[in-house]
Amino acid sequence: MRIAERFRRALKWIDHHSIGGEGIAVSSKSARSYPEVSGYFIPSLLAWNEIDRARGYGSWLISVQHADGSWGDPNLDEPYAFDTGQIIKGLLALDKAFPGEGWEPAVRRACNWMVSLVGDDGKPNAPDIKAWNGEVPTAVLLYSYEAVKRAAEHFQVPEWSAAVDRLVAWFLDQPELTRFSHLSHFHAYVLEALCDLGLHERAAEGMKEVAILQRPSGAVPGFAKVKWVCSTGLLQYAIVWYKLGDFERGNLAFDYATKLQNSSGGWWGSYGWSKKYFPRTEISWAVKYFLDALQLKLRASFESMAPIFSETIPRDDGRYRLVLDQVEQTGALTILDAGCGKGRYLRNLLDDRASASLFASDLSDAVMSALPGKIEKRQGSLLRLPYADGAFDLTYTVEALEHAVHIDGALRELLRVTKPGGTLIIIDKNARKVGRLELPDWEQWFDLKSLAEKLEELGCEVQIVNNVPYEGKADGLFAAWIAKKSAV
Repeated sequence: MRIAERFRRALKWIDHHSIGGEGIAVSSKSARSYPEVSGYFIPSLLAWNEIDRARGYGSWLISVQHADGSWGDPNLDEPYAFDTGQIIKGLLALDKAFPGEGWEPAVRRACNWMVSLVGDDGKPNAPDIKAWNGEVPTAVLLYSYEAVKRAAEHFQVPEWSAAVDRLVAWFLDQPELTRFSHLSHFHAYVLEALCDLGLHERAAEGMKEVAILQRPSGAVPGFAKVKWVCSTGLLQYAIVWYKLGDFERGNLAFDYATKLQNSSGGWWGSYGWSKKYFPRTEISWAVKYFLDALQLKLRASFESMAPIFSETIPRDDGRYRLVLDQVEQTGALTILDAGCGKGRYLRNLLDDRASASLFASDLSDAVMSALPGKIEKRQGSLLRLPYADGAFDLTYTVEALEHAVHIDGALRELLRVTKPGGTLIIIDKNARKVGRLELPDWEQWFDLKSLAEKLEELGCEVQIVNNVPYEGKADGLFAAWIAKKSAV
C-alpha cells in the first residue's frame, strides 16, 4: 500500500476518534478526550493543514485548564507536568500561527506552573514522578520542559528559560539519562527532547544502543530484551534518526512501522509474540507520531535529492511558457513559486517580468540556498506556506503537488495565499501516464477531471490544459490546471 493511502487512513482514524467539541480520544477502547495527546497533536495537525481541528482541540484544552495553570489526565483531575508540557506545545504552536486569538494567557499560566516545579538545583518536583512509580523514566520531563524553553523565547520571559536550563543541567548529570532501560516509547521521548534542545551528541549516544538492537527489517524491540515491538516507539525512533541525519535507519524504522498499520488507519500499541503494551487497543499517539515521522521523511528525501535538481529551464519549455503567459495575461505583480526547488522558473521571471515581486517557498532550505537575493525565500511546505492570506496575485506550483501527500490540504493552502480573484497554476503529471516512470512511495499523479473538480469545490473557475510540452516533447505526460479564485 502506498504512503498516500496510509495517510488518508490515518486522517480517517483521527476523524473517527475526535470527540465533538473536545479533543482526540485516548484510544479505540476509551472514548474520553485525552488532554495530553490532544495538545501534542496540534502541531502535527497544523503541519498537515488540518487547521480547524487543531483550533478545536486548542479551544477545548483552554476550557479544561486548571486554575493553577496545569492540566490533568483524561479524568481531568490530577495535575501532571508531562501532560501540561504537551499542551503547551500545542497552544504555543497555535499562538505562533494565529497570534492574538487568545492562546497566550493559557500558555503563560501553564509555564508559570511548570517553572514552579523546578528546584533551585534544577531537580524536578513534578507530581508525575510519584504516579509513574519507576515505570516511566523521570527524564521524559525534558520532552515537556523543551516546550517551556520555546515559550520563554517566544514571549521573552528569561525566568522560564533559566528554570529550564537548571532542569536540563540536572538531567545531564544523570549517568543513566540515555540508557534503553524502559519502554521504547518513553526512551524515545527522552532522545527526541535532547534533539529538540540542541543536544544532538547526547541523543546520538542513546541511539547507539537502539541501532545495535535494530533488526534488518527495521524493527526495534519495545524493551531491550523482548521480541515484540512498540508501534509508537518505533515511529519515534524514526523521528530521532531523521533529526540526527541518519536517514537510512530512520527509513527502515518508519517503513517497518507503517506496514503494521491496521485497516482502520490506526495502530495497536504493540505487535509480536507476548506483546504487552496496549496489545489490542489502537492508541491515538501512534497516529500522531506517524504524521510527524512522515513529515521528516519527506524533508529528508528532498534534501538528499537536492544535487539532481536543475537551476535552469529553457525559455521555450512549454511549462515555463504557460507560467509566463499567465503572468502576462493577468498582469500579476506579486508571484509565488510554491515548491520552487532551485528556482529555475523564478530565475527566468527575474528578467522576463522585472516589474514583479517574486517569492519562493520550498520544503528544504538547502535546495533554495542558491536563489538570487532579489527573490524572497521562506522555508515551508505546500501544506503550511509561510505567507499571509491573499498575499499573491498569482501562485504557481510545478511538479510539487505530486509530493504533497495531503492533496486537499495543499489545495486549500495554495488558494489561501492567493488573492481573491487571483490565479493559481498547477502543472503536474497526468494520471493516465502512471507507469512511465518509477515513483517514490508517496508520489501521486492526477486525473484531469478529478483535480479540476476539487478546485471547483473550493470556489474556483478552472481551465484544464492537456499535453503541456516539456523538454521538446509533447507526449501527454504533463497537464496544467489554471484556477481563477473567486473574488468574493
